[in-house]
Amino acid sequence: MKRVCLFLVLLTSLPLFAVDVSVETAVNSQYLWRGMVLNDKPVFQPGVTFSGSGLELNIWGNMDLTD
Repeated sequence: MKRVCLFLVLLTSLPLFAVDVSVETAVNSQYLWRGMVLNDKPVFQPGVTFSGSGLELNIWGNMDLTD
């Protein structure tokens, strides 16, 4: 719950600063985490980064493209 509150505070305070927004997308053949294969099928990995005034907030996700 604390993380959600911190995220909401940061997200609502971003318009007070000059903010740059970048969006990234990737389609990968498999999902590795610390050298372990967690999914050996294709995955979609979107991300968005908000940066400004010396702060940077990155939101990242991972979605399976198969059942």
